[in-house]
Amino acid sequence: MSLWGKLLSEGRTGMIFECECTIPHGNEKGYKIPPVVIKLARQFHTKDISREATAYESITCLQGSAVPRCYGFFQARLFDYFDFGPMSLLVIEKLGGLLELGKPLPNGAESDLNDVGSDLAKLHILHSDLRWENILSVLPPSEGGLPSLPSPFTGKIYGWRLVDFDLAKRTTHHITFAQGHYMGHMERVLSCIPMGIPVQPWE
Repeated sequence: MSLWGKLLSEGRTGMIFECECTIPHGNEKGYKIPPVVIKLARQFHTKDISREATAYESITCLQGSAVPRCYGFFQARLFDYFDFGPMSLLVIEKLGGLLELGKPLPNGAESDLNDVGSDLAKLHILHSDLRWENILSVLPPSEGGLPSLPSPFTGKIYGWRLVDFDLAKRTTHHITFAQGHYMGHMERVLSCIPMGIPVQPWE
């Protein structure tokens, strides 16, 4: 695995890089590695990335449908890029783009994302950082994206995924509380996108 790609995005806890995966010589036949990215922890944020890995493990049944596939949590020394280490990283399925600010929502996006929130609520998982930047489209097959899996709860194939689960937490409240959490936050985020306003969770 190599950090050949560009920096795609960065946030409080980590940076997302495109990643090139190579198949060991002699094993090329029959192997196909889908496009992935790595989320590299910022210095002193290993615990945040480790917590996100735990969150992905707790929502395994939604990987590939409501959330991206997570291929594992690793630690590595990357002296070609950083002078400290070891670095903590997540290997995650590469997704597509963001919803366009200032444009109407694409057909089906609002329905998909409400169902995505409902799916997470059924597992008693609160995202806790729901914002425009954490909603991404699936990667189209023309760009190497894997086929989406049907939701285990609705049976639907979603065109959008939620990402960034380092602040996610499991709630002991009734499922209706969790569903209300997503309905309120999702409505606020989605209603502001056509107006070109990327609402933040604390606003």
